[in-house]
Amino acid sequence: MSKIIINSLLKSSMEEEQLSNYVAILKDNKIYFNKDDINSIITLKNDKVIIERKCKEYDSLLEFEEGKQIDGKYFVKDIKLYIKISVKTKKLIIKENSILLKYTVYIDNIKSDDFVYEIKWRC
Repeated sequence: MSKIIINSLLKSSMEEEQLSNYVAILKDNKIYFNKDDINSIITLKNDKVIIERKCKEYDSLLEFEEGKQIDGKYFVKDIKLYIKISVKTKKLIIKENSILLKYTVYIDNIKSDDFVYEIKWRC
């Protein structure tokens, strides 16, 4: 287990969120961090990335594999509602200290938006 510093950028057509010099933990090919009371785990595999987020309001799990559309999980806790969500990964690049994801989100089989998520880390 080692502490790392992460920088990330999440862009869509409607917004942009940047995270700079944020402390995280890297253990067993997983990055753990908490921002705004949202616990996040990014699991790195050879050709796929899994992002889990849990907080008081919702739990989500999204899986990214280039060229594939994969169903995810999104559960709104207070109204006990599962939302049908899937992501189609257009591009996935996993390097030693970075990830680049370009993907489209579909909610109930309707295109929601296109996203770019880039995360870089260092010791």
